[in-house]
Amino acid sequence: MQNRIKKIILSLWILLISGQSISFAASKNMLSQADSLFQAGLYTQALPLYETLYTKERVASPAMLLRMALIYEGLAKPTMALYMLNKYYLSRPDHEVLKKMADLAQKHQLAGYEYKETNYLLTFYSQYERELIQSMAGLLLLCMLVLAYRRWKQKGVSPSLMLLSFVIVASLAFILNRGVEQSYAIIMSQRTFAYKEASGASSVLKTLPQGTRVVVVQTLDKWLKVKLQDQEVYINSYCLQPVY
Repeated sequence: MQNRIKKIILSLWILLISGQSISFAASKNMLSQADSLFQAGLYTQALPLYETLYTKERVASPAMLLRMALIYEGLAKPTMALYMLNKYYLSRPDHEVLKKMADLAQKHQLAGYEYKETNYLLTFYSQYERELIQSMAGLLLLCMLVLAYRRWKQKGVSPSLMLLSFVIVASLAFILNRGVEQSYAIIMSQRTFAYKEASGASSVLKTLPQGTRVVVVQTLDKWLKVKLQDQEVYINSYCLQPVY
């Protein structure tokens, strides 16, 4: 009986691996076909393949995202172009991409894409958050060991080392408890209302156009508390597409 169960589990495992291999091969072939169409200048024919890969196959290489952004821009779909540029930027932080988003948004009078050096620094940090925390923890440990050694040798406490240790501890506490990374979302609906409170009965503060980017402050069931130009408002979550 146990041998039979083992055989069934093994068979199911083989089928699962085979299915994944077939799906990967199909996705690879579709991506190759889409890239060939793009390189040939057949952008409108390449786009449906890229969209299928992105939405159904969950394939999204940085190069594919950038190509989709260029096609959407050429088709006068700035919202989708900005969304793909955002996704590309998260995987490949680049000053030029930030400037491209800012220029495209300005061209279509969309808010939330103002070029700031801090945006680049925040994204760069998110790419190496773990390495940074580990380095800071290692430096803190080294400071503690040096302070312990100096005390053991009765050389007195080093004010500079104490200050450095305090700064590291404070920085680690801030990063671990609050973090510095910002989460963005893009308005996908044609006409979106920003409310004063998380309720449709609340007063409408402003109407935001499609393509506007906001900073997500808090998720509240069907509502998102967001920040736009230093003002915090509430928007129905179905109107927004988060950018992770």
